[in-house]
Amino acid sequence: MGTSVLLACEWQKLLTNLERTCRHLVSSTLCPICNTSDKSVEHVLCSYHMARSIWSQLIHASKWLEFISMPLDFWLMVNLRGRGNFAPTDYNWSVLFPMVTWKLWKRRCNVLFDVHFVEKRDFLLLACCLAKESEASNVVCKARRRSELRIVTSDI
Repeated sequence: MGTSVLLACEWQKLLTNLERTCRHLVSSTLCPICNTSDKSVEHVLCSYHMARSIWSQLIHASKWLEFISMPLDFWLMVNLRGRGNFAPTDYNWSVLFPMVTWKLWKRRCNVLFDVHFVEKRDFLLLACCLAKESEASNVVCKARRRSELRIVTSDI
């Protein structure tokens, strides 16, 4: 998940309003949700009011300025590697961070492209549940690999 977010941002393959305007899909570069200048992926993941609201619930107040002021590529790398110590959560930050960024992007796409979209569940709760499920499945997969390794080595 994290790698795909990073690569999409690095290659500018996410369809921002700027990109949509360049392709003549829309006539304005303004964000249709908040009517601010939608320059890039950074708007959706960092500066968009909903993104700031979500991040502010997760990030230490003392780390907020550092978290929000990094250049996008550096911000992604630091957070995907879980090295910033930004969040006081029970979650593995390198798992939770990509879940939140993915949910932010997915929500924006739903709001823009699905006229019937209604958010039915708490955004942050859903992202946290996805992170816990992902961590649990990683534990199970690692345990299976270890047991398969034991079986193979005992057969030799």
